[in-house]
Amino acid sequence: MDPPLAPGTRIALLLDDGSVHLLPVPEADESLKVRGLGVLSGKLLQDARIGGLLEMGRTRARVLDPTPELIFEALSRKAQVITPPDAARIAHGTGVGPGSTVVEGGLGSGGLTTYLAHLVGEQGKVHGFDLREDHARVAAKNLERAGLEARVEVTIGSLADAD
Repeated sequence: MDPPLAPGTRIALLLDDGSVHLLPVPEADESLKVRGLGVLSGKLLQDARIGGLLEMGRTRARVLDPTPELIFEALSRKAQVITPPDAARIAHGTGVGPGSTVVEGGLGSGGLTTYLAHLVGEQGKVHGFDLREDHARVAAKNLERAGLEARVEVTIGSLADAD
């Protein structure tokens, strides 16, 4: 049997209706308010297992590792996003992988940014630029929800002015 989920572990909850929620597992004595699901106890989430079912009243969810596709499904969207097939094509064409340094102009909602941050791994870095503060804020929030914020430096401003 798999060990309990450690506090701080990022998980994806895939609900029966196809919606996805990304969240960190809280401490056992803490709770987490999740829009549309209510308040979830840390003990409930720690006792869950990757691949297992989590029952919350009448709502059921599959507990999964947050893959790039699940992260994409859970993103808040304020601007057009690049879909996973397009992101994969971009990554394939550019050779982005673990340890890469990437510069992205125009973050939008952060769809491509989260995919790139996943690909570069803990040793890589994505430098994202957007002229619009509202887009940069949405992208930064999506990166935080995905647990990838440490891999991305978000800059509000023009890529043309970057060093």
